[in-house]
This record gives sequence, structure tokens and C-alpha cells, in this order.
Amino acid sequence: MSEPWGQRPQDKPTTKVVQDDVRCHPEQACLYCHVPVGGSHKWECVTQTRKVRVNYKFEVEIEVPVSWGKREIEFHRNEGSWCSSNAIDEINRIVDRDGCPCHICEAEYLGEVEDE
Repeated sequence: MSEPWGQRPQDKPTTKVVQDDVRCHPEQACLYCHVPVGGSHKWECVTQTRKVRVNYKFEVEIEVPVSWGKREIEFHRNEGSWCSSNAIDEINRIVDRDGCPCHICEAEYLGEVEDE
């Protein structure tokens, strides 16, 4: 079940808007939530962040030996000597060719990262 828009943990206080904040514009306020310097950012301000886990899924076309089936392909990519960093190279080739990998990528929210 997914969270409704805007339904996030609200139990952490927000940070103060400070003068040397890179997001502070000439009106002496936060560029995003418009709270003046010295005030606390609004809870929904994009400068207020937390760590979450996401799973990225990329769908790409690759070449494999004609005799391989699902089992051989998955073994080669998951358990064999093939290094997963090669997948990054495959994705980078798509970026070089198409300029953007958005058509092959999907992100899924997995959950919150617990504070250490």
C-alpha cells in the first residue's frame, strides 16, 4: 500500500533559516517556504530532508548467447563472474545515445532509513 501524497513522518523539528543558507534569497527568506531568516522552515519545505530507501529498476536490452535461457542469463548476471558495475556501463551507453534514461528506469519507495 502506498502513502497518500504528503503523508510523511512529522515528528522531527525543522531547521532554522540562516543568512548564509544557499537557499536564502535576497528578501532574507527561504527561497522555497518563504520563512524569514531566524524562523523555522515550514514542515513541508523541500529543504527539510530525511533518508529513505528506494529500489531502482532499469529495463535494458542486452545481447546474450543464442543458446541461453532465463536460467543461464540470470545466473550469469546474478551469480557468475559478471560484475554488476557493468550494468552501470550499459545504462551509461543508453544515456550517451538517448540523453536520458527515464524511459528505462522506475523507482520504488521501500521504507524509511532508521537513525543510527
